[in-house]
Amino acid sequence: MPRDWRYESELAKFLETEQYLQTLDSSSIVSCQFNNKNLSGLADTITVLRHIQRQLVHTKKHYNQVNKLVDFLDKFLGDIGSLSPDQAFQRMHILRQWLFWLPPVMLRDGVDDNLGLAVLAQFFAVGLNLYCLFPELGCHDLGPLAVGPIKEIDRTVRARNMAKPHDPDVQLAMYLMGMPQSIATKYQDRLIADESAVGL
Repeated sequence: MPRDWRYESELAKFLETEQYLQTLDSSSIVSCQFNNKNLSGLADTITVLRHIQRQLVHTKKHYNQVNKLVDFLDKFLGDIGSLSPDQAFQRMHILRQWLFWLPPVMLRDGVDDNLGLAVLAQFFAVGLNLYCLFPELGCHDLGPLAVGPIKEIDRTVRARNMAKPHDPDVQLAMYLMGMPQSIATKYQDRLIADESAVGL
């Protein structure tokens, strides 16, 4: 693992915390109930990811990672009505494993890989989105797990955009951060609303 990634990235520090590791062991789950709004939201996420794929056809390693995520969600959406609670949790465990192991894989060449950061953010965004759409699937840990890395990646890409506003990779990374940033903002807004409601 490159020294810049392991020792200097705030994202790396978050991923190595005990809080992150503890979330990977969670197995509490209740019965699964879904509504058309949630399923439509998941389908919308898949549509956006397919569009992102088309933006990455020139870089095979990034395209393949997004393709893996699209395949995961396609199968999840197709099977969701027939999954038992245990099966649903196992599906979520696949995503948790990706969130743990993918950062060093995607950034093995260093944290200067702007598209790698943006693609990595898509995985965290999917985790956060599943948390928001299907908390009953045992996704309750994916909220705090995913929002920190998304915000950190967003700050990094924005800072590089300020420094290199004409770099095509940075510009594309900024574009790709649209969905992760939107999902993270909605999540944080919901937390604020929930806290305000509790205080009433």
